Amino acid sequence: MIYKLFIFFLFFCLFLIPQDKFNASAESYVKVPSLKYSTKAVSALDVNVLIADENINVKIVEASVIKQVTKTTRQIALRQQKSEVFEKAFKVVCNGSNQDPENTVSYGCVSGNKRASLKDVVKCDLPKQPEKYRQVQYLCNGGKRAFDVYRITNVCAGTVPTDTVISRSVKKEKPDWSISGEGAKIDVKRGGANIESLSGVFFLTAMQPTKLYKDQSFRDLMVTPSNHPAISGAKIRKFRLNVSGSIGLLEKQSLGKRVRKMADGYCNGGALQLAQAFSGSLAMDLKWALADRKVEHDFSWQGIDLRDVSLNFFNNAIKDANKIVFKVLDISTGKEINTSIKISDLNVGLFDYSYFKDKYLRGIFEDFVIETYDSFENHDFFSDSYVKEKIKSGRTLNFQPNIFTSFSIDVSRRGFKPVQELIEISPSTSEIKIVLVPNKDKSFSENEPSRIIIN
Repeated sequence: MIYKLFIFFLFFCLFLIPQDKFNASAESYVKVPSLKYSTKAVSALDVNVLIADENINVKIVEASVIKQVTKTTRQIALRQQKSEVFEKAFKVVCNGSNQDPENTVSYGCVSGNKRASLKDVVKCDLPKQPEKYRQVQYLCNGGKRAFDVYRITNVCAGTVPTDTVISRSVKKEKPDWSISGEGAKIDVKRGGANIESLSGVFFLTAMQPTKLYKDQSFRDLMVTPSNHPAISGAKIRKFRLNVSGSIGLLEKQSLGKRVRKMADGYCNGGALQLAQAFSGSLAMDLKWALADRKVEHDFSWQGIDLRDVSLNFFNNAIKDANKIVFKVLDISTGKEINTSIKISDLNVGLFDYSYFKDKYLRGIFEDFVIETYDSFENHDFFSDSYVKEKIKSGRTLNFQPNIFTSFSIDVSRRGFKPVQELIEISPSTSEIKIVLVPNKDKSFSENEPSRIIIN
């Protein structure tokens, strides 16, 4: 007990400070070792576009986005301010020698990592604000009064910029692509894209910057007159390609855990001060990029759409064909006989693709129009316009309209009298019946021949 009273008396003498000196203050700043952090920002942007190849079916475009990325490395020094921060209050025993009728206060400081105990208390460097201590707890009440302990520590009071290193690199990225115009599709590849026309659509002009492009009329684009039946109703299409690049977002940037821990090790609040400096640097570095910058190239060209036109014209043209059905019948039953019909000397008159091309596509100057109709050469219609040597009974052959022609028919079937005859057909012919007479049917005379009937 005596030891405690002695300690208290000692500190009471040391720390009893008149109120008129509480306004005094002192500051000291110490420059700590440099800390380092880096920020990245796009400082320049460009989009390179090369139209590598063009034809009526495809346009090959190469493009890339070029970004200049600036990396700024800054060294930051933290300023230390020596401060006395309140940590805890003790209750000490009152006696006659430490009564405090004038309401003065008692306090002390501990430094470093020492425990906040009366044993480790030393004199504080800075006076305390008097307003804080005008409380009843500092009076001797119930035999005890308060004794405050402050810890002497370094508080981070700001940052000091030291050295800045700037480096730049080039980053290559894919651009954004968009196309408009009916009848085309885009196939994006590494380093570029292919703009392809759909079947029946053809590109007729070169790609040009949209701001320089002037629309052309049908007469400017085609030699074949627009009223030619094979292209009547064809539509001129306009296409636009947009290639663009934007700043985008760099990877999320933040201070590393290690550097924040290091800053806090120099002084209290070091990580916060460093974070504020980092945020300010990042905002300044990203100022150019945050303007939502974008670079784009826009191209236009024209083409012709023959898709509906060609199909409709072809279907209407083949309606002109004279379709003739060939049948072999048993005269005794009237039923059709499944047998072959040999046709010879049929040199002209069939409605084949050559006839269609010569008659209906005459006056077409553009090869791509002819090639469009060439796709119909394998149409099922033309399978009935071709005769190798024989056809089956029930087969239909397509003949040219308004045609008069002749050819030989030869039918031989076991049990029936054969027939061979040169026949002539006209535009009104629709059916050819080969009627066979049985050899051993007594209902017919031996002189009853098989015959061909043309309807």
